Amino acid sequence: MIRVLDRAVRILDVVADGNGMTLSEISKAVDLPCNTALRIILSLISYGFLEQQAGSKTYRLGRHLLTLSLQVPYPPSLVEVSRGPMQELAQDTMEDIGLSVFKDGSPIIIQKIMGPQPLKIIDSLNIAVPLHCGAFRKMLLAHQPDAWIDDYLQSAPFIRFTGTTVMDREATRRELSRIREQGFALSHGEYLKDAGGVAVPVYGLYHEFLACLFIVGPNTRINTERMPRLVEKLQACARKIMDNIRGTVPCLPCEHADGDE
Repeated sequence: MIRVLDRAVRILDVVADGNGMTLSEISKAVDLPCNTALRIILSLISYGFLEQQAGSKTYRLGRHLLTLSLQVPYPPSLVEVSRGPMQELAQDTMEDIGLSVFKDGSPIIIQKIMGPQPLKIIDSLNIAVPLHCGAFRKMLLAHQPDAWIDDYLQSAPFIRFTGTTVMDREATRRELSRIREQGFALSHGEYLKDAGGVAVPVYGLYHEFLACLFIVGPNTRINTERMPRLVEKLQACARKIMDNIRGTVPCLPCEHADGDE
């Protein structure tokens, strides 16, 4: 990456995180000498990317960025921005990774990356599975409006598929609340006896719920001992997807050298 461009992006990022920052604060935050930071700041001001607040020695984002942001398409394709992180996760965990959205009252799997493990869970596609069964379905259900959840719990049939299928509506309501609070959902053979699942949410640019990222596999591999680590890996993958949605690119560390090349 061109060093001066890298530095300029870092300055924009730190100014965006602050509510008006002085030159010394910016210099310290990006680990650059004040004279180097000032040259870049003045250049960014000339293009309208930064501006100095009136009657103050602090800087903030410039309004030209707002003009540019209006040209950015949103929302981006979830399938496109999630494919790379999901492929990495499938190789890391060696498990099948899925991405599901909620549409017209039903969960829809929009992308699935198959891991290298030969033993897999094959779900029947012609059976409507209740939303309170399975990690990714519970995650989707937990993020619906309260009124929608109330209607579902009152009208949905509670069918026992396995010995661990939850049959109590109030217990389901409490679990959905817990899922929202803790940020992940787990499943131990609730629909398919030998299947285990872990799911986490994916949020959009405005922190709105977009989708559910999940791992599914045999209980011999998706077990209670391994689930905490899988939750961590799923959450890290979800953050990568959200970074892609928001256009966040990690900056490379730059040296103290004063050159701009």
